Amino acid sequence: MAENEILDVKGRRWRHIRAALIKPDLSITEMAECVVDNFQSVIQRSLANALRKGQPLLLIFRAIDQHPSAMRAAVGMFQDQQLARIVRNATLVAKTKDISSIALCVTDMLFAGLKEGALVLAKQNGCFQERGRIEALKTELENALGSRRNDLSKIIEASLLGQAVKRRSVAKQKRIPVTARSLVLSPLAIRKGGGNHAPRPY
Repeated sequence: MAENEILDVKGRRWRHIRAALIKPDLSITEMAECVVDNFQSVIQRSLANALRKGQPLLLIFRAIDQHPSAMRAAVGMFQDQQLARIVRNATLVAKTKDISSIALCVTDMLFAGLKEGALVLAKQNGCFQERGRIEALKTELENALGSRRNDLSKIIEASLLGQAVKRRSVAKQKRIPVTARSLVLSPLAIRKGGGNHAPRPY
C-alpha cells in the first residue's frame, strides 16, 4: 500500500490507537473515544495534506455525469489515489448527487475502513478474544464515530465545492502514553487481517 493512502493503519500515525487498545485500565467506552480521537486527528491531517497542495475534490464531482474516461482522469490527478477512489465510489452510491450527501457518504466509507482496521488491531490483543468484548468495542466505535461524522463531512464538502482545506487541530479527550509494545503491535497481522484495504461497504 502506498505511504500516502489515507486508510493505511500501519505505522506511527496510528500509535495512539494501538496504545489505547492494550491499556487494561480503560473501559471499552474510553478505548473507543481514544481510538476515534486518533481517527479524527489523522483523517483531518491527511485530508489537509492531500488537498492543500493538490486538486480539490470538485474535479471528481464535476466528472460524475461525464464519460468514464473523464472520471478516471480526475481520479488519476490525485496524489492519494485511495482517497480519490473512495470519493469516486461515493459519487456512484450516494442517495442523492448533492454535495452534502456525497460528503457524508465519503465520511461513512472512511469510517467503515478505519473501524475495520481498529477491530483487526483489537483482535490481536488477548483482552479481546471474547466475542462479546469485540462486539461491545464495535458498538462503542460506531457511537463515537457517529458523533464526529458531521465535522469531518464538512471538510470533505469544502473540497467538493473547490474550497481550500486547512489543517485543523483536534482536542484530545484522553492522551494515552505510547508503549514499546504498541509501537510494534504486529503490522504483519494487520496485512493478513485485511484491515488496511479500502472499504467497499456499498
